[in-house]
Amino acid sequence: MAVFAPGWLGEFGGDSAPAHPPMMFRPLLPLLAGLALLAGPSCTGWPRGWSQAQRHPAPDGLSGAWEGTWRSLPSGHSGKLRCAVFPKAPGIWEYRYRATWAQIFCAGFTVDCAAEPQADGAWRVVGSRDLGPAFGGTFTHQGRVSGDTLEARYHAAADHGLLTLQRRPSPIAPAPRPTP
Repeated sequence: MAVFAPGWLGEFGGDSAPAHPPMMFRPLLPLLAGLALLAGPSCTGWPRGWSQAQRHPAPDGLSGAWEGTWRSLPSGHSGKLRCAVFPKAPGIWEYRYRATWAQIFCAGFTVDCAAEPQADGAWRVVGSRDLGPAFGGTFTHQGRVSGDTLEARYHAAADHGLLTLQRRPSPIAPAPRPTP
């Protein structure tokens, strides 16, 4: 199977590529390496407060660490999604999202959501945030949290789709050792 790449790279696994990039690209290599180093650590995929949300979720049915996927309905693109949820004010929870796409890009943002308990024990959540024109304008989502499942629809100027997340269980603390 051929992999498309610049001509000087040849096909992966082939021996037709020269050992070094052409002279005109060599000055760019340190810049590209620097950008890769800067971009790599910023895309760890963990929203701020993830460990705290997983270890010490408030017993409110919404708080905690959530993990799943997002999927764009128009394009079918999808990616990983993590969210740390914290109570912020009565009836308001802070959702700290971290999403990946194209397996190499990621972004994080925070949305305050109003939540209403439903008669069946589930929660209805609604929130929005203006992410600015570069990131699609106003992001809105509304959904339902039932037990350990959060399902929501999102909408922004450039995209809309589905979010599906499962609550991450709190790590079990080791049993205390008896004292001799």
